[in-house]
Amino acid sequence: MQTIEASVSIQVPKEYVLVKRTELQELQERSQQGRTCDVNEFRTQFCGGRSAEWVRQAIFIPFADEIDFAKGGWLINPHGGRGRKQLIFVHPASQWMDKNRRRIKWDERLIR
Repeated sequence: MQTIEASVSIQVPKEYVLVKRTELQELQERSQQGRTCDVNEFRTQFCGGRSAEWVRQAIFIPFADEIDFAKGGWLINPHGGRGRKQLIFVHPASQWMDKNRRRIKWDERLIR
């Protein structure tokens, strides 16, 4: 097999910058650290827009012991109710969702 060596110059527009993938990932992770969100943002960002009630029934309740902030998790008030707001810490929630996405029953139907 023959090979040809070539040098090509490509002009990068001023509004763009070339960054190593690992540096980009680190920056993205750092931007989520310390950030919080509510159930609506969580469901759109991590659950494909499923309803808030689906998120409660398929993720928050079944995994409450793992994700409860009081037990070292990322969700304050996993059982919700009585006007108590649920608060989610985005960075650890993102990591947990990546690691546990196969444990979630994505075809779960709501119990009414």
